[in-house]
Amino acid sequence: MTSEVGLRTETTVSVTNPTAEEIVLSLSSDNPRNFVPNPAAGLVLPPFGTGEVHIEYAPSSLGTVERGVVSLSHRNAGTWEYEISGTGTPPTTMEETNISCVVSQSATAHLAFRNPFSYSLVCDVRLEQSGEKSEPFKLLIPTRKSARGYTVAPFGQLTIPLVYSPDEMRESRGSVVIDAVPRTPADAAIESSVDDDIPPSEASTDTLSTAVAGGAVRWTYPIVGVAEAAGVGAVLRFEGKARRRLDETFEVTLSGLTEENHGEEFTCKVLADAEHAAALAKSLFVTPLSDKIDLNAPLRFRLTFTPLKTMQAQVAFVVTKASGGRWRFVLQLDVSGPEPDGRVVVTAAVHEIGSTALAIRQEGGTPVKFEAKILDLGNVSSIDELTVSPTSGTMPTDGPLILNIGYAPVEYGKESSGLLVVTSDQQEWTYMLRGTLPAYVPPAVGPKVSTNLGEKSKTALSTAIKHGTHVPFVKQNLSLKDVKRHTTDITGKDAASSAISFYHLGTGSDQRSLT
Repeated sequence: MTSEVGLRTETTVSVTNPTAEEIVLSLSSDNPRNFVPNPAAGLVLPPFGTGEVHIEYAPSSLGTVERGVVSLSHRNAGTWEYEISGTGTPPTTMEETNISCVVSQSATAHLAFRNPFSYSLVCDVRLEQSGEKSEPFKLLIPTRKSARGYTVAPFGQLTIPLVYSPDEMRESRGSVVIDAVPRTPADAAIESSVDDDIPPSEASTDTLSTAVAGGAVRWTYPIVGVAEAAGVGAVLRFEGKARRRLDETFEVTLSGLTEENHGEEFTCKVLADAEHAAALAKSLFVTPLSDKIDLNAPLRFRLTFTPLKTMQAQVAFVVTKASGGRWRFVLQLDVSGPEPDGRVVVTAAVHEIGSTALAIRQEGGTPVKFEAKILDLGNVSSIDELTVSPTSGTMPTDGPLILNIGYAPVEYGKESSGLLVVTSDQQEWTYMLRGTLPAYVPPAVGPKVSTNLGEKSKTALSTAIKHGTHVPFVKQNLSLKDVKRHTTDITGKDAASSAISFYHLGTGSDQRSLT
């Protein structure tokens, strides 16, 4: 690996999980000054899955081969070791430093210069602003500590404050130049031998003096200042529903324009915070309906939004004209939950546990983390008896995520329902859950008293009917013409009397008098 001193370069290595369980690899380096593995918290690998480790190289010498070993380890999966070497090269132009400020106001930025060497540097700092009508940039640095400039300790940092004060709507450019030499060759040799924890280099310790014999090492930091218009007014609001496409047009007015800006080209972009950047990068697009500025009409844009998950986010919409000058607007995005993807019913008896499996497949082939939870629907039902497992982890790339939905009722007559929500960085799934009891089936019990005649009785009855000797006693008892009334007078001691009537049902020789 090679990198300019003061900058970092990166390489990537792939590793595959050889086990059937999810593992977290611990990352370490025996030379953390020069080689740093990421992610620092460890690499999560799904069963038999593959992941990537990013190794950063930050050189601390010029022309010297620096070596290190990066280890990836897990108690069950084993250890992977990577031997890495790198060489530092002289610096050229560093990354840009951008400063934005409202016209006629001032903004401050800080440029951080880090001494990459193991010995002190003596630095001269200057600001260059060529071709500017005015000088919008200024350095705010204290008086020099010595004739040669600022002394920066080994691996120390020098903070250089900048002030940007634009007076018109345009872009300004400049650069901060840092020239550095070792404090003295003798001091460099002494200081480079102090740290014994880092593997020795394969070249002389006084690498800077050797590399820049007759001159200093120079770092150039470009700075770009962009003037912005003052407040632009109301927030532009857009409302939609997850997994539904939203197409709308909107207009913005650019303030502070002059006749010179008529017909000038412009660009636009959306800036989102880190929380929503990944989701919006693939779902939010703003397209201009014209490519030039018209002083007589506002700029019109078409917004296309296809969100995959619930969110509430404010993003910056920035319009920049070709000659410099920027207008910043605020877009408020309110996305409500999607329609449920389906319904899951789990059945279990009281004091028993029922479960069912739910498969969810993500879009794309990169590992993403997920969270699963059950939400109360706000009605009389309860979610206490519903469970989901696992509640978090990494979605597999070679198949669907399998969630186990459980239901464990503890009493009769209680309904359990809820909303299962599974979210990742970019997508959301929802399912209606319902826990039910098995349908009640009454037991099949035979009659305890038999009302059927036995075979012997049936034979006797058939014979009696055939010979005419059968007497229908029930029919005769129900016949009113055969009812006889018997009345008895009862006289009490108070001369009150009452009559009690008795009815006797029956005919033939079985009838007896009740008088």
